[in-house]
Amino acid sequence: MHLRPLSVVLVLFLIIPFAEAAPLGPGDLAYLGAFRMPGDGTEYGFPYGGGGLAFRPDGDGGRGSLFVMGHDQQNRVAEVSIPEASDLSISTDPEDLPEAQLIQPFEDIKAGIFQDSGDGVPKSGDLAYLAPGGGRGARLYFSFAEHFEYERTARHASVSPDLSNLDPNGPWLLGDLPNFATDDYMTIVPDAWARVNAPGHLLATGRFREGSLGGSGPSLVLFAPWLDGNPPVPHSTLSHIVPLLLYEKGYEGSPNVINGYRDADEWSGCAWLTVQNRSAVVFAGTRARGDCWYGWANGKRYIPGEPDPGPEFGDRGWWADSFEAVLLFFDPDELAAVASGRLAPHAPQPVSEMVLEPFLLRPRGEQEKRRLGAATYDPSSRTLYISEFRGDGDSFLIHAFRAGGGPEMVPGGYGTPRDLDEDGRFEDVNGNGRADFADVTLYFKQMAWIAAQEPIASFDYNGNGRIDFADLVVLFHTLLPQSASNVRASVGTVVFA
Repeated sequence: MHLRPLSVVLVLFLIIPFAEAAPLGPGDLAYLGAFRMPGDGTEYGFPYGGGGLAFRPDGDGGRGSLFVMGHDQQNRVAEVSIPEASDLSISTDPEDLPEAQLIQPFEDIKAGIFQDSGDGVPKSGDLAYLAPGGGRGARLYFSFAEHFEYERTARHASVSPDLSNLDPNGPWLLGDLPNFATDDYMTIVPDAWARVNAPGHLLATGRFREGSLGGSGPSLVLFAPWLDGNPPVPHSTLSHIVPLLLYEKGYEGSPNVINGYRDADEWSGCAWLTVQNRSAVVFAGTRARGDCWYGWANGKRYIPGEPDPGPEFGDRGWWADSFEAVLLFFDPDELAAVASGRLAPHAPQPVSEMVLEPFLLRPRGEQEKRRLGAATYDPSSRTLYISEFRGDGDSFLIHAFRAGGGPEMVPGGYGTPRDLDEDGRFEDVNGNGRADFADVTLYFKQMAWIAAQEPIASFDYNGNGRIDFADLVVLFHTLLPQSASNVRASVGTVVFA
């Protein structure tokens, strides 16, 4: 038997597997800038808020808007506009940032659903807006969490997106899972992923509680209230849940924990990013660095039986030598393997990590561990929004990143520009894998093209918000520090001293 050429091609097509698309990582996020919240003066409004965010694609007349959670003693919710991407600023002064406009004022959406303990400890919770579809109406889903929740309590619910007419549903319990692993951050699950791996499950939620109380790492659980009733009975237990991430407790001796786990870590936001055939699940939070202890920020350890020191020592809790704001990236293909039973929910590990400290506006001491709030994603514009706790005085502000919107190859270069030292600036302009004088030359020749085509923040080396000659000088002295004082190099008609 002789195979025809077409048959050979078909046989090869069938036996040669396609290479899977790599998950999105830090190099796929381009910083767009930040914007601030309006100063509406509402008690328990924007100050000390930002713990919950939800992108609403049909909000603000179809331009898209954000539901935001306010002061962490009340967790009230408002809706705000999103400034145009071209208006976002990378200034380090909050006064220079564009301001969102209030669309719907703050409302207590948890009233009549959740009872606040009144213990004075900050509350947790998040938001997720699900547009109408599949027989469902538009709903704003939300969670509410107390700091101490050793007994299982229903902590998920939904309301109408019209905050003046809430029409509440819930609350509900999620299977037999503990509150410490379920009732904080939320995200929308891409429909394409859900159809293949967990049909109908378009919401994900989880919680990380310092000290491993919910497991030694961030958790993530799919749920679909509409599959248990439309709506489910209040205080009922939802049965349609799919755990994707559930780490065990390291203090009990289990090795099934997240890599690099520290008891003082904090994870407060989650978003599911998609760009064409690539994706990632990201967790926003704080990594503890160096030594870690339970006690007080000044290094004093807690000893059972000893009286607590005076109030000048601050709060007792988990502390470390220092803290960094970071994003953890997980591969959705590994989460799919968990959903199908091929992997245990403690098996997936972060595939990459991105330090966000260079983008934060609030000057922080090493012991200020609460840095980030919530995260949400707009798949149409590929924009990731992350709140910075007290980034603008006592109010939060929101940072925006474009996913898959990294630099393109500069004309005359060898490849895509690279950020070799992971500081958010792409010093390898020509993409040849190293930083050298050829990058300075190409930058000079293509400065106008870079200003028009590339993410400004990635090539704005002096941080003044634009591409100009001053960036060229900074790039030169950064790449050739030995030349800063005594070398004169010409680029065209330009001379550096």
